[in-house]
Amino acid sequence: MGDNPDLGKIGQEGTLTSSDKSNAESEQRRLFEREEGAHKRSQRTRNTIHYAGLGLFAVAVIVVVSFVFVWAWHILAPDELYFVTEAKLNTINAILLSIVGSSFLTGYGKNWLGKYSD
Repeated sequence: MGDNPDLGKIGQEGTLTSSDKSNAESEQRRLFEREEGAHKRSQRTRNTIHYAGLGLFAVAVIVVVSFVFVWAWHILAPDELYFVTEAKLNTINAILLSIVGSSFLTGYGKNWLGKYSD
């Protein structure tokens, strides 16, 4: 029994000494601060990725709204007020058609998978 180093830490009443308690508390505090720092770094990274995604989404919305505006303008305005060539207007039509088509197919696919996946 004399070989166990932990027995020296126990006082006469079977409790840890005050210096051992403060060492344990400081070690616990250091571990908590390390975990808290790791959490803050992880959260900062997640926030950065989140805001970058929101920025990309905002740019995509602006581009699509611009395409719709140009397309609608060329449908409604007289020929003298056109500012996009016929070839570019056909490209805008193809892009808008692909956006609408892919959105429709995605929505239909999600509904179908949700209905028949059970």
